[in-house]
Amino acid sequence: FKRRLKAAQDQLNDSFAACWNDAAQREQAERLMRRMQFLDKLTYEVRQLEERLDD
Repeated sequence: FKRRLKAAQDQLNDSFAACWNDAAQREQAERLMRRMQFLDKLTYEVRQLEERLDD
């Protein structure tokens, strides 16, 4: 799961970088940014769950 999550983050980062500087794609970049924030939060939650399981 963590590998797939990291791959999704990498793909989003690449897509975001490709369209961020293009004014015509600004809306797409903002959508990608929200998805990146969601995946960051999901990664954080997974890390928290792993720590709880280790305790």
